[in-house]
Amino acid sequence: SRGAAAAATWVFRGPVDAWLRFAARRSRAGLTLAQAGGLAAAGAAGASISWLVGRRRNRDAAAARDAAVDAAGKLKDRVDEVEQEFFEADAAFEARTDALRKEFDTTLKVRTDVLRGELAREKAGAVRALEAAQESQLEEMRDFFAAETSALKKTIAERDAELAAFRKAAGLKAPVGGG
Repeated sequence: SRGAAAAATWVFRGPVDAWLRFAARRSRAGLTLAQAGGLAAAGAAGASISWLVGRRRNRDAAAARDAAVDAAGKLKDRVDEVEQEFFEADAAFEARTDALRKEFDTTLKVRTDVLRGELAREKAGAVRALEAAQESQLEEMRDFFAAETSALKKTIAERDAELAAFRKAAGLKAPVGGG
């Protein structure tokens, strides 16, 4: 096609024209037309080889770029996988932490209730023991004071009898009020 021929001409035109200009300068310097043509042909061949080498380098660079893009894509996929695994592990950790917190709270509440029950039983037992000790002590005090009171009443009765005998012996009258 005409566009392809124009493009091909344009690709070679710059280097070929440059070699032709070089050859023309050389022909003025004493080169024959055949020598200048050979020089131009060698220059064109060199330009073509340079263009082909550049094209090959471009293809090699494109292949290296594509390989690097593929490797980067694989690395990005791996990074995405690792991120996903991290988020899943983080979610599992949070779930496990919440479960452990609930389990700990439940265990703590149960243990607290058990300890409260034990404390209430021990308190009730201590109150009963204290009440029994107080009753026992009150009973001992009653017995002691009853014995003391009866001993004092007996002593008072004996003294009243002695006093009555002394008054009688002395001829005194009993006081008013019976004392």
